[in-house]
Amino acid sequence: MQVGPFSIAGRYTYRGRKKALVENQVVELRRRAGAGEPKALLAREFGISRETLYQYLKVMPAA
Repeated sequence: MQVGPFSIAGRYTYRGRKKALVENQVVELRRRAGAGEPKALLAREFGISRETLYQYLKVMPAA
């Protein structure tokens, strides 16, 4: 059992980097990208890089 960032043994367990967008933002991003909005514009509006935008469109599961 883990509580917080520490395991029972008391060692720190790394859980990865915090996601750049929350689920409802990903849904909005996918909707707008699917509607044909420029990806560079979407990246600027959401405060992420174009590379991160493409990762969300490609890999992240749909909410």
